[in-house]
Amino acid sequence: MGNDTTLQDDDHLSLAIGAGEAWEFEAFILCTGASSTPDIRFAFRAPEGATLHWVSEFQEGTAIVHNALVTVSGTSVTNAITAGSTDVIRVRGIVTNAATPGVLQFQWSQNSPDDAPTRVLPNSFLMASRFEGVDAQGQAGLDLPDGPVSEVPAQPAPAPVHTADAGGFQ
Repeated sequence: MGNDTTLQDDDHLSLAIGAGEAWEFEAFILCTGASSTPDIRFAFRAPEGATLHWVSEFQEGTAIVHNALVTVSGTSVTNAITAGSTDVIRVRGIVTNAATPGVLQFQWSQNSPDDAPTRVLPNSFLMASRFEGVDAQGQAGLDLPDGPVSEVPAQPAPAPVHTADAGGFQ
């Protein structure tokens, strides 16, 4: 993506979620830029009425930036890219949908317009696990016995939902 600061839906990094469902999600985004000028801006868009909470880290070499909690759909985070480096964005969050099915969508763009493209690279991924036993208000309902709990029910391992193809995205 070059010379554009408008957030665009990524063609491959999305998650379909049903009415009343709650999902934990994690993203691993490899990104690069041919110039240090444009940097990268990214966000998650959730269905109308859904609640969303996510945090992210940006890593370039050994330097790690911890970004603030985001709780509003479409709110973007910006991180600086050094020309020619491959950087990593790690995201972890939860989305609880309201009454209408929809899509949790990863979006990204350049932060400053520049002819040199910013790219999300192959092997970037979004994976998610659906929470069981969530009611219409998004409240988890685990039935635990009275008294001390010695064993917590195991949660299923997250399964990849969408991955980048070998060609990458621009």
